[in-house]
Amino acid sequence: MSTNNSSEVIFLLSPGELQFFNVSLPIISIVGLFINVVVIWVIVTDRGMRQTTASIYIVNLAVADILVLIVGVPLWIYQLVSKNAEDWSCQLTFGLSYVTSVVSVLTLAIISYDRFHCVMQPFSQDSGKRLAYKVVSISWLVGSFLAIPFFVGYKAQHHEVTFQISAFCVYTRFFRQEVMITDLIIIVLLIIISTYFYYKLCRVARAQAALIKKDLKLLRVNVI
Repeated sequence: MSTNNSSEVIFLLSPGELQFFNVSLPIISIVGLFINVVVIWVIVTDRGMRQTTASIYIVNLAVADILVLIVGVPLWIYQLVSKNAEDWSCQLTFGLSYVTSVVSVLTLAIISYDRFHCVMQPFSQDSGKRLAYKVVSISWLVGSFLAIPFFVGYKAQHHEVTFQISAFCVYTRFFRQEVMITDLIIIVLLIIISTYFYYKLCRVARAQAALIKKDLKLLRVNVI
C-alpha cells in the first residue's frame, strides 16, 4: 500500500492476484466476445428474430458488452501490467464502462415494458420497433451524459512504489457526491419502472387465466 501527497490511498495487487487477472481477464474477454458475436449473428441471419423488438434490445446489450470487451478490458489489463496509467486511459476505461453499464441497465428495464406492450398490443409490431430504435438511441445518449463525470473525474496519479514511480487511476473529488446521488436515483427509478410493468404483466396474466378458466367451465356446461 502506498500514499501520495494528496493522502489518496492506493491498494496494490499481490503478484498472485496480478497473475490471476492477467490470465482470467483475457479468457473472459475472448469467451464473452465469441458469445456476443454469435448472438448478433444468429439474430441478423434469422429473419423471424429480426422482426421482433426483443431482438433489437438483445443486440444492443451485445454491442455494449463487446465495446467493454474490446476496449475497456484491454486497457485495464495494460494498466495492471505496466502500472503506468495515463489520464486518457483512465477516463476511457471507466467512462466507457459506466456508459455501457447504464445502457445495459436501461435496456433491461425497457425490456420489461416491451413484454408488457407485446401482451397488451400484440399486433402493433411496427410501432414497437420504432419505439425500440428510439429507446436504444436514447439509452446511449443518457449513458454518455451521465458518464461525463467519469470521463473528466478520473486521473492518473503517480506514486512511489518499491523505489519506482508508477501511475494508477484515481477518481478525484470532482462531482463525487453528485455522481453517487445520480446513480442512486437512476437505480431506484429503474427498479420502480421494472417492478411496475412486471406487476402489470402479472395482473394481465391472472386476468387471462381467470377468463380461460371461466370459458372452459362454460364449455363443459354446454357439452353436458
